Amino acid sequence: MGGVSKEPIPKTYSELLAEYKKIRSCVTDDTLFMAKALLYIAKQLPRRRRRRPSEYNIFVREKLKQGMTLKQAIEEWRKHKKET
Repeated sequence: MGGVSKEPIPKTYSELLAEYKKIRSCVTDDTLFMAKALLYIAKQLPRRRRRRPSEYNIFVREKLKQGMTLKQAIEEWRKHKKET
């Protein structure tokens, strides 16, 4: 069992229920227990924090949104850095 079914999608409730029972019969209590255990462990792991984007990245992103090319945005950054 498993994989992609070659049968057409069930159109009636009774067909859908029969398909559900076929799939459900393949899932054992051990499988459900392992899935729940893995989810519990995953919740206990520390979440990875994203780094804050650099001033350069923020500047270039804004220029790209304004319609500049990357090359133009980099030139603008260099001009901006010389001013400050």
